[in-house]
Amino acid sequence: MMRFAYEIPVVVLGAAAIVIVQSPVVVGLTAVEVNNIAKAITVRIDGSNPGSGVIINRQGNTYTVLTNWHVVQLKGDYTIQTPDGQRYQVNPKLVKPLSEVDLAIVQFESTQSYRKPELGNAEQLIEGTTVYVAGWAVADAVSIESSYRFVDGRISGRLSTNKAKNGYSLIYTNTTKPGMSGGPVLDEQGRLVGINGQAITDIRTGGIDFFGIPINTYLQVSSAFVGSLVATNNTASSLQGSNSLEQKPSSVVPSKVDIQSTSQVSTHELENYLRALSAMKPERQEAFEEIRKIVGGEEVPKIDCNDQDSLNYLPQEARDIAVNYCKRSQKILEDNGLTFDRFNQITAELEEDNLKRQVDNASPKLQMSPGSQHVELRFLNNF
Repeated sequence: MMRFAYEIPVVVLGAAAIVIVQSPVVVGLTAVEVNNIAKAITVRIDGSNPGSGVIINRQGNTYTVLTNWHVVQLKGDYTIQTPDGQRYQVNPKLVKPLSEVDLAIVQFESTQSYRKPELGNAEQLIEGTTVYVAGWAVADAVSIESSYRFVDGRISGRLSTNKAKNGYSLIYTNTTKPGMSGGPVLDEQGRLVGINGQAITDIRTGGIDFFGIPINTYLQVSSAFVGSLVATNNTASSLQGSNSLEQKPSSVVPSKVDIQSTSQVSTHELENYLRALSAMKPERQEAFEEIRKIVGGEEVPKIDCNDQDSLNYLPQEARDIAVNYCKRSQKILEDNGLTFDRFNQITAELEEDNLKRQVDNASPKLQMSPGSQHVELRFLNNF
């Protein structure tokens, strides 16, 4: 339902009054009315990485849900809980990532009737515009199970689409929680204008920015998938690279490094590098074990201190551990005259064996034990 308000300004000329009737001005819905829409279209996704989603389409008894790729990219069983509390199994072969953005579409079958959202135009969102975010926050110290949340806020910034990493060009003040990734971003008319997906902590200030992907971006990249989903066996997408949650047994995947930007490494700088490496090892191992206990199992998602996105996919407690580790590592590097970028550049040189001879000639106390270079550098390069 759309509301209109009519303004009738009066221009007085002498004793005569000229009445000018303007065209209607759209008045937004109340927050309660928008929430009613949000509740009807938002689903809960349970699985390896709990999250949320939005019913985006229906064809016969097949419903399509739009969510974040990082919500459903890990292998395993997923279920969708609809607004009426019903649960439906997701076929893992029908989980489709969308190219170059952190979005995916999944499907479930039901004879029930569920609401689809009206799509808005995210291009009309400017700083100061009111928006709402809904989703299913995971359990915390107070809630013993996932719970539906509806949060208001305002657009605080816009990024150029071609410069926004993984499509996250909407920035807003809505305080979202883990588990709300994949939930809808709605405008004042209750129209779907984006998909919520990130909360990035600035390790320098502790401040948090909240990000979403415009619905316009989804429409642009989804044209190849309209009408059907191609079955996949969790085929890797462009997101399964340096900014993915790809898991490796007991390791952390190194970030990409521009080898060409690496200048010649002096013996003094190499010794500082090895000294920092030695100091970071026990810190890393302790943090790694603590995070592994929190996430469970033997695998830890990729964590990159130079990529804040990777930290935000962790549960809050694990994220705090990772952020603290990154701060301590940054201090160790600074004490040894290095930055994260320079550390990664030297690491890349070592992994390419470009500095092997220099390592062999370094101070004996700082040399790495045989066979330790490859594994430990891959751990320490990013986490």
